[in-house]
Amino acid sequence: MCIRDRHTVRPQLAKLISTIDTAGVPEGFLIKIGEAYKDTLHSQLNFAAEFLKIRGMLVSERIEIVPFKGFWLGYDAYGNMADREGFDVDVFVSAGKLGRVKEIMMSAGYTVEPAFRNMSTDEVRQISQEYVFERINNGVSRFRIEFHWGISPPGYGLGISLEDLRSQVTQGRFEGKEIRVFTPTAHMLLLLFHHGGDDRFIRLKQVYDISVMLKTHPDIDWQWVLRIAEKFGAGELVYTGVALASELTGADVPAPLIEGASKRKTRRLVSERIRLLLRSADGYFGRGFPLRNFMFRMRTRDGLRLKLKITLATLKALAGKMIRGSEKRELPDA
Repeated sequence: MCIRDRHTVRPQLAKLISTIDTAGVPEGFLIKIGEAYKDTLHSQLNFAAEFLKIRGMLVSERIEIVPFKGFWLGYDAYGNMADREGFDVDVFVSAGKLGRVKEIMMSAGYTVEPAFRNMSTDEVRQISQEYVFERINNGVSRFRIEFHWGISPPGYGLGISLEDLRSQVTQGRFEGKEIRVFTPTAHMLLLLFHHGGDDRFIRLKQVYDISVMLKTHPDIDWQWVLRIAEKFGAGELVYTGVALASELTGADVPAPLIEGASKRKTRRLVSERIRLLLRSADGYFGRGFPLRNFMFRMRTRDGLRLKLKITLATLKALAGKMIRGSEKRELPDA
């Protein structure tokens, strides 16, 4: 996997190349990066259309879904859906509605992702905070939507729900339609939770998302963001995510965060993530990658009890991977 693909910033690379003399750039590369930009727009338009279709089905059953990341972030913050690569649609939903969501999605021809296919919704809720459905055509997944009622698996302490975010849900417009969306304040919090708390800022796109939000929405209520983040033991995630975006893109750190983002601990975390992001494609996921990410997760979370919970969840996840790997090795050849 090459670096541009791993970091999913091909639209940014395409726009950068359009501003320079391309005489020394291989023609094949220019064609490929231009096609990738067009493909991104096509994919995001398809995702948005599918979202509106699903939203219509669920609204008729009085089930509210609120998008975040994905096409909505491209539309609202980037100002152009082609400028943000995406591979699925993410929405928040009330956990109590999952059973009905499953019935509606299955009746409309969508399928549950393989990992959860033989589980009840209650069983899924015990191990995850997202329920994934796909549209399969000719054996290939053509569309994927993730219904969230939190971020990360339950053991990682980011169980923020739609009810927690209710005061930050507002009316938005997309392609002439009114849809329920998160305020920029809540959207920023969810980006920090997802990109930093779940994925741990392992892609440049995730850092750039934070930077774009900082520049597009300067009126974010940082006191609210910090208050909710601290409730989940994730205050350091806010400082680290914003400081990382500032360091890599030049975005200004908002005044309420300057002191926290300047702490020695935060600066060390930022430097460590930058070293990871700069690794070559071959060495990126190599030896030490799981440990570095585990330590980043621990250092950006607060509270002894929470850190113990995260440690146990990590050990459980590793044990599960080892068992699954052993089972695969023991399977007879078909």
